[in-house]
Amino acid sequence: MDRTAAQVLAAYNRELQLRIAAGRVSIRTVRLALRPAASLLATCEKSGFQLPGQDALDSYMLSAPGQKASIFGFVSFMNSRHGANLIVRVDDQKTRSMRRKQLEAEMVKLLEDGQRDDAFEAEWISISLAYFHGLPRRVGKKSKRFSLSTDADGNFSVFLNGSTYFVPHWDFRSGSGGPSAI
Repeated sequence: MDRTAAQVLAAYNRELQLRIAAGRVSIRTVRLALRPAASLLATCEKSGFQLPGQDALDSYMLSAPGQKASIFGFVSFMNSRHGANLIVRVDDQKTRSMRRKQLEAEMVKLLEDGQRDDAFEAEWISISLAYFHGLPRRVGKKSKRFSLSTDADGNFSVFLNGSTYFVPHWDFRSGSGGPSAI
């Protein structure tokens, strides 16, 4: 972080410390507030900016949409203390698109690794449920929460919470089955 960003983060920390002293927030809350502030400032440093602008904030929110509530306090601080005019916003469509690209890259990497064991199959199903059906990755990682069957081509039917989800076999071109059951 450049000196200006470090000074801003230190000033934000001092403000949060005053809130701790006044009994308005906990140390844990301060830690949770400082982490996204530091990450945003570090992102700005990589981009060559000293302090975050709206583009930097939007980019950060695209990469960390779950941090919206956590970064709000820092953005308010920037707006009031440093004359920024930042707005915390999450572009849901861009976030979904980016998440989909990340999942696609994970699928390609998994296929390139070459192993086709039970761990591979479990990971394939986890990523595929997220990619094709928008389910959280953790759903596919907890195999006790769903049942699984395969068709003649090796494609999977995942039964979860009363719904059935189709997951293609990783070698969808071959038409040959053969994956083991999880």
